Amino acid sequence: MSADTGPRRASSLRARLFRALSIACALPLGLLFLVEITLFTRYDSAAARDRLSTVAARIARDTAAYVFEHRRAVESLAHLLAVHSMDAAEAEVALQSFRERYPGFLTMLLATRDGAIAAASPATDAQGVAHVARGRSVADRAYFQKAIRTGRPFVSSAFQGRGFGTDPIVAVSAPVGAGAGVVEGSLDLLRLRDVILPMGGPPGTEAVVEDAEGTVVFSSMPGVKPLGRRPVDEPGVLIVRAPMAELGWLVTARVSAGAIHEQRNRFLAATAAAALLALVVGFLVARRQAGEITGPLSELAGSLHSFEAGRDVDPSRPERAPAEVLELFDGFAALAARLRVAHHDLRAVLAGLEEQVRERTETLRESEERFRQLADNIDVVFWVRNLEPPRMLYISPAYEAIWERPRVELEQDAMAFTQSIHPDDRGRALAAIALQPQGPYAQEYRIVCPSGEVKWIRSIGFPVHDAHGTVIRIAGLSEDVTEPRRLEQLRQDLTNTMVHDLRTPLTGLLAGIDVAMQADIGPSVRREALEVALRSVRKLLFLIDAILDVSRLESGRFPLELALGDLARVVTDVGCSFQALAASGGITLDLQVAEVPLLRFDEMLMRRVIENLVGNALKFTPSGGVVRVRVEPGEGMVRVSVSDDGPGIEPELASRLFQKFVTGRRPGRGSGLGLAFCRLAVEAHGGAIWLDSRAGRGATFQVSLPLRERGAAADA
Repeated sequence: MSADTGPRRASSLRARLFRALSIACALPLGLLFLVEITLFTRYDSAAARDRLSTVAARIARDTAAYVFEHRRAVESLAHLLAVHSMDAAEAEVALQSFRERYPGFLTMLLATRDGAIAAASPATDAQGVAHVARGRSVADRAYFQKAIRTGRPFVSSAFQGRGFGTDPIVAVSAPVGAGAGVVEGSLDLLRLRDVILPMGGPPGTEAVVEDAEGTVVFSSMPGVKPLGRRPVDEPGVLIVRAPMAELGWLVTARVSAGAIHEQRNRFLAATAAAALLALVVGFLVARRQAGEITGPLSELAGSLHSFEAGRDVDPSRPERAPAEVLELFDGFAALAARLRVAHHDLRAVLAGLEEQVRERTETLRESEERFRQLADNIDVVFWVRNLEPPRMLYISPAYEAIWERPRVELEQDAMAFTQSIHPDDRGRALAAIALQPQGPYAQEYRIVCPSGEVKWIRSIGFPVHDAHGTVIRIAGLSEDVTEPRRLEQLRQDLTNTMVHDLRTPLTGLLAGIDVAMQADIGPSVRREALEVALRSVRKLLFLIDAILDVSRLESGRFPLELALGDLARVVTDVGCSFQALAASGGITLDLQVAEVPLLRFDEMLMRRVIENLVGNALKFTPSGGVVRVRVEPGEGMVRVSVSDDGPGIEPELASRLFQKFVTGRRPGRGSGLGLAFCRLAVEAHGGAIWLDSRAGRGATFQVSLPLRERGAAADA
């Protein structure tokens, strides 16, 4: 092969490529131009009719979709109200939630089976005037009668809105359950402008949407207003109509013949200019592409010939092939050698990647196992719920401890947990659950467990999106916050009690000092004022000592002065000291003390316990009643009981009565420390104290003390 053969053949190839590309560009452009001229020369009203038909069909489809979307929303709300049996307040929350989600509704209401409005949203119009009155009857409205009678959703004809403007609206209604009522929404048809425009079609296209009675719902024609009648057909105008079969509505699209011809002429002129320009550009591009294709081939051939000048020709090369093929063959041979090296390197890289994937898979498995161990052993309920189809993907075991229900019921119905929601919180909670896919949320509500216990639950959650941004599931946490709420209430009660109990003696102290400091009073008045101040100081010190005693008993730091003694004698002394007080109130103090064994106890501490119990019994026993104090031996212990004829104690209060700062049958009176002190003092002796009471039948407090000191043998 000579050195100048390659460039000559490359030049010949360039010429052939230029001719081929020029013909390939010019021939289809010419054919396309001829076809366009033929088609648009024969352009008539049939083509425009097809385009109008497409426009009318699209408007009919979009209009029906807008109405049916809101009809489905009304059906969904009716189903939600039927399933969850909401009251009026819950229904109004649900109506408000659906109006916010579907802004096409001007108003929404719920009517009972007899047509009376039970709930509505909004309750007033834009000027604040009552718009939909609860209790007003809508039994004569078509949307109520149709839905009740047929048991199916209903869409009314267009009519003028009231209270929220004069735009055309339709009533969309659906029955609730088996004739339990009707949900209705007033749909704003003015929003159809956003759905229909721009229409498309030939220039000058106009459209009208009419309902089943021929009333204009929407119009783009000048002079034709909504809620008017269908415009009269005009000569020289092409008209196409598209019905909406299920609604019974009709779409009319039209365009004048003059506009069609003007568009055809403009299109032909534009097509001719575009074809000529494309032809010129095609020739230029063909020339440039031919040079770009053959130029690198010439350079490659020159480089390959220079490279092979110093070595023998490979005998396996085809000797009769064209020079371009031989040159490309040599290039492919070199490329193959490099590819073999690259393949070897790639296999080493892939082996490393496989090891990394294996290690990361093992790490992921360990992380998943740690997550499951954590989720299965915490007191907070972790859950993941799929949206479509609706099912619970995962819920941690803490659900069974908090809800007192098996997790398997959530596998059958992902919303089964809502059955436990307290009736007063159900409407608010269900409305929040319906809006979960819209973003993160947090709420607190009560549940009623099968045991009857009411618990407060705090739930937080957030939507999980797929790669396209669509919400596919909801993940969240639910925890029992009953105890924190109870502790907060206890803190408030403690604060109120301490402020009240400390304010009274301090007020008396200040009043006595103020009087005693006056210069113009006599000695007797000053002495009386100082006695008032002294009594207030003693009461304040008593309250502080009581708080300190309870605190020391709780911490186990109260010094018990244990000695062998007769508990019956202590009870008798306390009973005798209260006889005068009982007689002054018309109360009989019945004291029955049996002979009991001696035991070790702190006499001063137990005397205060008996005084507290007897004093409380006298306080709550009416005139003419009886307070009974009994001391009797038992098996290995001595029992003391104090009974009264008072109003008794409710079971809910009785369970908390021995706690600090819990007052008895007269809330707000007393420090709430007396019975707490009694419990701690008795328990410090290794004994027990309890209450037997029923509302309206008095109360009996019982104390039992062991004959042997806790942790040591009794004295002989």
